[in-house]
Amino acid sequence: MGQANMTFYNISQNTLIDFFDGEHLVSLQDRLRNKQVLFAAQPHRWALGAREQIA
Repeated sequence: MGQANMTFYNISQNTLIDFFDGEHLVSLQDRLRNKQVLFAAQPHRWALGAREQIA
C-alpha cells in the first residue's frame, strides 16, 4: 500500500478535493467543468502516480 495524501484545490471559487492512497484516487468537487479539473489537478495527480480514479 502506498502513501496516503489529501489535496485541496480552490478553482474559480469552487473546491476540488483529491484523496490519494498509493495509485488510487477519490475526488470530490463542487460545480466544476471537467476541463477546469484537468487543468488544475492533472499535473499533480500524475506527479503522485495516481493511476485509478475510484469516484
